[in-house]
Amino acid sequence: MKTETITYSLSTFEKPDLWMVREFSEEEFRKYSNYITSLMRLESNENLYKIVDLNYFDFKAKISKTVKSLDNGVNSNEFENLYLDINRHILNILSSIRTYLDHTETRIKREYGSNSEEFLNFKTQTSKAYDENFSYRFLYKLRNYAQHCGLPAGSLSTTASQTGNSLKLCLVKNELLLNYDSWGVIIKQELNNKEDLFDIIPLIDQKFEILKEINKNINNLTYKHYQQEAQELMNLLWESKSKNGTPCIVETVGANEKLKLNIRWFPYKPISKITGVQFEII
Repeated sequence: MKTETITYSLSTFEKPDLWMVREFSEEEFRKYSNYITSLMRLESNENLYKIVDLNYFDFKAKISKTVKSLDNGVNSNEFENLYLDINRHILNILSSIRTYLDHTETRIKREYGSNSEEFLNFKTQTSKAYDENFSYRFLYKLRNYAQHCGLPAGSLSTTASQTGNSLKLCLVKNELLLNYDSWGVIIKQELNNKEDLFDIIPLIDQKFEILKEINKNINNLTYKHYQQEAQELMNLLWESKSKNGTPCIVETVGANEKLKLNIRWFPYKPISKITGVQFEII
């Protein structure tokens, strides 16, 4: 029985052509393929934070668009729809934040252990954020409130001034306290000290900035574990710049019309983040 020919290479692809840069051993191909898989998994983990980022961006865009539309006037029906739509964005933010935090804690503990620097750093940062920031701990509990009690009672209000229009989404303190018993002693006391109506929008802004810093610190520690993978893949990218097309590593099985290709593409984003080197994606 005739054995199929198998070759491994660093190549570039520009439809319909595939150019070889140099051949690999099977061991090299498997190593680089595993590196690519590892960095793609890292990028997938980071997508949970990107969802938080996108939800926050949509929320701020909605606020900005609403403020601009106030120049033309808004009737009561439009105001009710705006209130519901802004609340929808808020619920999306709170839910995605909770998902990000829960999954990140589980992932770090599973990958590095409960006594690792990475896990202790995560727990220290999130505990500190909860202890030191009303916005962080209140919105953490508000997500639970929304899950069990529905939308919190509130009102949408606008203000016009010489510097422009502004918008507030105010929650009703007494409704929050009466409808939910699990705020905890500290938050319950803080709510009692709040005005009867208080704006949730600046609290969301504050929590987002805190979470962005937490995510940045998590990544700084995580990236240390992927230095070798990112550096070696980056070296291959530099090597492939001598050819036109998009760099890839290729397993080629057979020949001519029976040719089969297993192509692995380079994960540019994590390579760039870890090495600090920006590549032009072709």
